[in-house]
This record gives sequence, C-alpha cells and structure tokens, in this order.
Amino acid sequence: MGDTRRGRPLRKVDGDFLDELGGRLTLQNVGTSRRTISMHGSGLIEMLARQLTDDLQAIRDAIAPSAQAALVAKGISFGTLARLADGSWDTAAVDGLPAPALRSYSSSDPPDLILRPFHQSARSRDSRPSRPAGI
Repeated sequence: MGDTRRGRPLRKVDGDFLDELGGRLTLQNVGTSRRTISMHGSGLIEMLARQLTDDLQAIRDAIAPSAQAALVAKGISFGTLARLADGSWDTAAVDGLPAPALRSYSSSDPPDLILRPFHQSARSRDSRPSRPAGI
C-alpha cells in the first residue's frame, strides 16, 4: 500500500491495484510510453538495415554507364538509381534514403546507399562503436 503513482497512494482491491481514479492498473496503462528504442529489439532492425543496404549496393554495382535500375530490396522500393554516360551517378529519383547515403563526388565514388536506422550518424551503419584494427 506504500506504492505511489503521481504522488498518490495506489489501492489494492481483490488482488488488483487501482490508480487514484479507481481504474485497474494493467501492463498497458501502468507507465508512460516514451517510444524509446528497445534495448534488445534494435539489433534486429539494424540487421534488417544491413541486409537492405547489401541488396541496394549489389543493385548499384550492377548498373553500367548510361543505364538505370530500380532499387528494390526485400519488396521495399527506394526509387531508381541512374548512371550517366560519363559514369557519374544520378540519385534524383532515389527515395527513402538519407542525404549522406546519396552523396557521390565522382564516377569512381558511387553513393554508398547505406540505410541508417534511427538516430545513427552518417559515419557508421550500426550503433556499436568501432574498434581499432588488431583488437
């Protein structure tokens, strides 16, 4: 009975805890949802992002100069990537990827097409810190 929620005591009636308004407490209404990333669930989303990235990069690598290809990975369309006659890349029709994934400075520097889930920076495609070589 000493538990409190919002500063008011919770009551226990017939084995159930009730809030200050008399409503039954359940797992669905006992806390405040903040929509935070799950500690255990984000790894699956990162793995999916890596698989999508690998698929998109394989499509990119198969595009010859003066050609274009639909970027479709696991049934998800990311638009169309084109390569001009001089070998430079046209990303104007690509959709759903962040700007850093579409950067291309020359024909020898294709867009990386890395899908970065959540809040990740443009430097890494996963949230694990990178380790120096040799460790």
